[in-house]
Amino acid sequence: MRYAKNIFNFGIINDNKSIGLLKKYRAEINTAKNNSNNQIVGVGGNNQNTGDESGKLVELEKKLIENHLDKMR
Repeated sequence: MRYAKNIFNFGIINDNKSIGLLKKYRAEINTAKNNSNNQIVGVGGNNQNTGDESGKLVELEKKLIENHLDKMR
């Protein structure tokens, strides 16, 4: 029990807002994991994009995610 005094707990009230934020956070993590495992598929459905096309897609996805995170803040 002497080590229990060193534990810091920053608890939150378990209301609808915190539950919603946790669900949204978990969904974003799952999406990020799935996106990292899958390849980027082009408009035609093939995944044999040139380096320029896939680079552009990655940059657009980064911008979209950053804009989404800015809106969340």
